[in-house]
Amino acid sequence: MITLADQQQLTLLRRGRDAWDEWIASHPHVLDISEGEQDRLALIQQGKEAWHQWRQEHPDVKLDLREADLNGVDLSGLDLSGADLSAAHCSGIDLRRATLIGAHLHKAMLARACLQEANLSQADLSTAYLSMADLRMTILSGARLKGVILSEADLSGGNLSGADLNGAHLSRANLSGADLRKASLRGADLRKANLKGADLRGTDLSGARLLGADLTGILREM
Repeated sequence: MITLADQQQLTLLRRGRDAWDEWIASHPHVLDISEGEQDRLALIQQGKEAWHQWRQEHPDVKLDLREADLNGVDLSGLDLSGADLSAAHCSGIDLRRATLIGAHLHKAMLARACLQEANLSQADLSTAYLSMADLRMTILSGARLKGVILSEADLSGGNLSGADLNGAHLSRANLSGADLRKASLRGADLRKANLKGADLRGTDLSGARLLGADLTGILREM
């Protein structure tokens, strides 16, 4: 097995995607990125093609990227299911259409992150910071979002059915057309939130603050 020290691998990757892809093509079975966190981080940061190839060959490996610096990184479309991104620094990260099923993002910093159409079903985003994040059409069904900061975030058209949003901060958030069926928003802050046309059937809003919220056209049991 060929192994690379962290610094050597980073040097190779920084030579450019062509050089990295050429090395991958000539060594299709020798790269073991489970050897260290830096190998994994370098791979996902530097080459989508290489990452997709490795992910297909190692679908069950869980990634440990706790507290990693991913600010502004483009991870759009990547499969990061089950990854541990707890307390990771992800401000401005691009996760459009990424797959993060069951991922751990507890306390992650995701301010202004783009998660449009990403799949975060069953993910743990409790107490994560997603102020002004783009979560349009994002799947968050069954996700744990207790105490999450989503003020001024755009969740329009998103699927949050069955999600735990207890104590979530959603002031001025855009939840228009969102699916919130059977979600729990006990004690959530929804002041001045846009809930126009949202599906709130079976939603628990006990103790939620709704002052100034737009509830036009919501679906709710009579």
